[in-house]
Parts: sequence; C-alpha cells; structure tokens
Amino acid sequence: MRRVLSRVGVVALALAVALLPGVAGQSLGGLPLSAVGVGFVALVLYVALALPSPDWRMGRWVTLAFAVALALKVVAATTAPPLGLAASYWAKGAPDGPPERSTDFPSLTDATRIESVLDLRAEDFGVHFFNDAARFNLGPDVQPGRDQLPFFVRWRGFLLAASDGERTFSLTANGPAHVWLDDSQLAADARVSVSAGLHALQIEYMRPEATVPRLALSWQRDPGGPMVPVGGGDARWQSATASATLSTAAGVVADGLAAVTLAAWLGLAGTALARRRGSTFAAAIGAIPLLFLLHGMLLHAPLAGRATILSGLDDWLVYESSARDILLHGWLMDGGQGHAAPFYGQPLYPYVLAMAHRLTGESLFGPLALQFAALGLIVTSAAILARKTFGTHLDALVAVAALWLLLQLEAEHFKVARQMFNENLYM
Repeated sequence: MRRVLSRVGVVALALAVALLPGVAGQSLGGLPLSAVGVGFVALVLYVALALPSPDWRMGRWVTLAFAVALALKVVAATTAPPLGLAASYWAKGAPDGPPERSTDFPSLTDATRIESVLDLRAEDFGVHFFNDAARFNLGPDVQPGRDQLPFFVRWRGFLLAASDGERTFSLTANGPAHVWLDDSQLAADARVSVSAGLHALQIEYMRPEATVPRLALSWQRDPGGPMVPVGGGDARWQSATASATLSTAAGVVADGLAAVTLAAWLGLAGTALARRRGSTFAAAIGAIPLLFLLHGMLLHAPLAGRATILSGLDDWLVYESSARDILLHGWLMDGGQGHAAPFYGQPLYPYVLAMAHRLTGESLFGPLALQFAALGLIVTSAAILARKTFGTHLDALVAVAALWLLLQLEAEHFKVARQMFNENLYM
C-alpha cells in the first residue's frame, strides 16, 4: 500500500511540474505543452505504468525532488513580469470589430495572443484562425487560397529601456507597417532619444494578399550597442518594470531539477526491473507508444510552433474547425455560425482533437505527434489482449509482429496518422 501511495504521489507531482503555468521560454512552461513537455509527460507515464516502483526509501527522494521543482516553478510563475506584446489579429486588411481569438490564450479578451519577439516570417504569425471551414474559403472560385488571405495585426505593450541615450530603431516588413513609441510615429529607420524606464509601444502590420508575411522590429538595447529584435525581457504587455532575472533563474533550475529527477526515477525503476525479471514484458511492450511518439515528433518537427494553414476539401479541416469551436465556445457547438441551435458533434474525434490541442497548443505538431503515440498504443493493446487471451509472451509478440506487418502492408494507416484523428483507424 505504501508503494502504491508513493507511486501516485510522485506521478501527481511530476505531472504538476509539467502542466502548471510557468514562465515564458521555460521548457516545462505548462499548458500548452512544448515538445519537451510532451516528451516529459510521456516518460512520466511510461515509468509509472510500465516499470516497477523503486523501494519506499529511494522513492521518497524522488518525490521530494519533484516537490522542490514544483515549488521553484511556482516561484517563477508568481515573480514573472508580463513579458511579450499583446497581439491582436483581424482576418481582413483593417482592424474592424473584435480581434480573433486564440485557443492558447483563452483568458485574453481584448487581444488574440501574447508574442515574445517581433521577428516573424511566414508561419510564425499566429493565424491559426484561418483553419475554419465555416468562415473562410467558401466564396466564389476566384477567392484566394486560405493560406493567401490578407490579415491585419496590432501589437501593443511597453518597451523597457535600461538607461538614457539615443537608440536606433529599424522596421522591416513586406506590407504596410507602422511603429509608435510614446505616441510618436517612427520612420522605418529612426534614431530616437530614449530615457530609462517604460515606453508605450505600438506596431501595426497588414499582410497583403498572396504574399509571404514578414515583419521584424529591431533596436539597440544599449546606446551604440548591436541591433537586436524587440522582445525578450524588454517587451511587456502590461505596465511593469520588475526584472525577469529571478523568475527566469527559478524556471531554469526547476526544468533542470525535474529532468535530473526524472532520469533518477527512470534509473531506480530500471534497477528494480533488473531485480524483478517478470516485469520485462511490460517494460518492453510499454515502450512501443514511446517509440511511435518519438517517430511522430521527429517527422513533424517542422510544424512545431507554426501556423499550418490547411487546404480546402479535406475532412481534417472540418475536424480542426470543430475542435476550435469546442475550445472557444464549449462542448456544445454551433458550427461557427452563431445563429444555429447548439449541438453535440460526433462523439469521438472532434473532442479528442480539441483535448489534444488543449494539451499541446494550436500548432498541428502536438496533435499529429499524439496521433502516432495513439497508433503505438493500438499495437501495445493488441499485445496485451493476446497475452491475456492465449497466456504466453510469445502470443503477445506474434500479435505485435502481425499488427506491425499489417501497418506496413496497409500504408493508409500511417497516411491517416499523418493527417488527423480518424475514428475508423481506432475502431
């Protein structure tokens, strides 16, 4: 009983370290999970479910270390200044009406998202809202593709200067763009006298139709110093001058301690596995979803943190639209129209996809990587069912081999896994 309670406690603490809010740029920054966060949670679940527990005396040190990492993360989150700039997006060429909403920042009411650095190109812009089959690309044939539609962005916040002095500002954009500092509009290349402290900053950009969007705003953090992109610890989306040193340091230490503790837990569980030969089957079979997850993450790495705009006439665009509808409007959907009676969608994949996006963010990277992990879980489940039905490890291995052969012969399954969630695959 003590060992069970120890395992439950350490798993709860480890997941809290990964899922609770952190600071900007932290590897384990909370929801939505980064690629590192996805890997961390996957390893925690693997050690907890597939490997034997270490003895209580050793396991309590792992629990204590995760508790310290969690405390450091709380310190980082509570002392962090509001870094970044509030970005408001409009799916048109002018700021008309309320800005688009982001499922990564559901608490923002007057902006779309918080962006950390003003050095954006192509898919770096957070235009995930164009993946909406009900609102975009349903017009005449002459309408441009969804990935070529114009949009307008306004960034607002404050710029923190560390000292007095003249500084150079440089704006680069491939469409109409303007910068205001303390309500004074700057030229594309301007030299301005800046005093120490906070300065109101506003940038506007309009992406012309059918062009690759590009905007970069650079400045000299110190008079006479090198040009660097506006962002990092200098940009604040709220009026605050607090230093980010403490929160950043606490976040880095929390990440490092969590990684070391997970490695130690894995090592202790491996030692326990060596002593208990009967657990080898569970450890081997449980590693299959991890391998599939790793394959999916490597395969889709170029999509991480980017706004992939889906093409029309694809079922997965409809699924993506439904998932965004669920995340923004709740479990009852209205098809994005705002005038239809709310309804529940199909019982499985729109809600599974919405949960995947909630865990891993608006980018398609996370849901597609989890899709591969789910495919690996199907292989593992087949092995477990065969083991329980026929009674030997050999039967389980035969089931794995047979299902793996099926996946090779029926390449359509991998094609589906590379696209979007599909009920037929899991049935």
